[in-house]
Amino acid sequence: MTEPIKILLVEDVGLDAELVLRELKASGLVCQSRRVQTESGFRRELMEFRPDAVVSDFSMPRFSGREALKIARESDVDIPFIFVSGTIGEGVAVEAMKAGANDYVMKMNLSRLGPAIQRELREAEGRRRQKLAEAALRESEVKYRDLIGQASDGIFITDREGNFLLVNPSYCEILGYSEEELLALNVADTYPEGERASLEKRLADLPEVKTRLFERVIRRKDGACFPVEISIRFLANGTHQGIARDITERKEAQQALALSEAGLRRAQLMAKLAQVITGPDGSFETWSETLPKLVGMEPSQMPRSTREWLDLLHPADRAMFREKAIEAGVKGARTDVGYRLRRADGAWVHVRQVMEPLQGETGPDGRQRWFNTIQDVTEQKQAEEKIRRLNRVHAVLSGINTLIVRVRDRRELFDETCRIAVEDGNFGMAWIGELDRTTLEVTPVAWKGMDESAVSMKASARGDIPE
Repeated sequence: MTEPIKILLVEDVGLDAELVLRELKASGLVCQSRRVQTESGFRRELMEFRPDAVVSDFSMPRFSGREALKIARESDVDIPFIFVSGTIGEGVAVEAMKAGANDYVMKMNLSRLGPAIQRELREAEGRRRQKLAEAALRESEVKYRDLIGQASDGIFITDREGNFLLVNPSYCEILGYSEEELLALNVADTYPEGERASLEKRLADLPEVKTRLFERVIRRKDGACFPVEISIRFLANGTHQGIARDITERKEAQQALALSEAGLRRAQLMAKLAQVITGPDGSFETWSETLPKLVGMEPSQMPRSTREWLDLLHPADRAMFREKAIEAGVKGARTDVGYRLRRADGAWVHVRQVMEPLQGETGPDGRQRWFNTIQDVTEQKQAEEKIRRLNRVHAVLSGINTLIVRVRDRRELFDETCRIAVEDGNFGMAWIGELDRTTLEVTPVAWKGMDESAVSMKASARGDIPE
């Protein structure tokens, strides 16, 4: 060890303490020590000296080794505690070990003390590292659960037989089951009867291939079937992790491509959907007639390459778009990306773009050509934001309703109402004022999220009321 070992000696005989320290030095240990012989001294040094190990006599007239051991173990600190005694018997020693002592050394055999301390310090360090590792694992598991809980794709984990071990809310929503219901099922229960034989074969083969991406038809709780894209990984602990995405919209879009040009254009306009085919160099080879309408440009004004298209993206989204495009090119696989795009009229819209490789179509250098589906999802984003806001309002109203029933004090009612609006509803500030019917002036009586001077200033003038 590079640092001196801090030894706390519980010993009433100074000569015995010197013998202990001399033996530790002879065993090659560099020590820093303090000696106590009372309970108050022992408690003080545990807090101030923070020893690496305690070496205690068993029998002392003013303070016993048993009491020292009990105090050390109640301190909730994993400190090696070793008894050194000339009188302790085997039965008492066993009892002391059961009470939490790490070892005992007879005074006539002090040569054991140095190795015993070294061993116990190593084991204590091992226990400390194990606790840290366990705490890190628990934190990692919590973060993992939080992460998959927020994912829009369905995520699940099964054992080798396909029994569900973990499902996220999106997967429950996709299939129409509650979490408890899904955890009682096997993945085969979510497949149509005709698909189950192939599923069993995939599960058996999965450890050999490690990962697999495929499309299959899946069945909801209500019996309805729909297509999904599933990515499966075989994990090191022997479980299967799956990510499922409902691709009904994508399939419907692909089917729509088979319609007549007029019908396709009408459907695309209604869905705010457009397509563009890009060459290996990122150039826009062709695009649907709906793409200029989506960005509000004339065809002659349209970007001619992915590089020019990037200029329309929000600056904060460009690096992410590049990363996704590079990832798609490296993997040669379908990639989804969402970003904000500036229309010609200056308005920002939310866009979802799907990049799919055109199978068997590459340029002279072997690079891939791509089919891109671009959709304006601004209304969907706005609807989601509206739902979030309504949820905030609902949380505030629910809290106030409960408050009205519980609270009888007028001041507390006002204060708690403002607190609920800010803390539960996530509003920036809230205030309540009383109206003087004579002067028609409003006097704030409760607020949250702003200081008293700001409230007084805003309400000082007639009609100038904080919003």
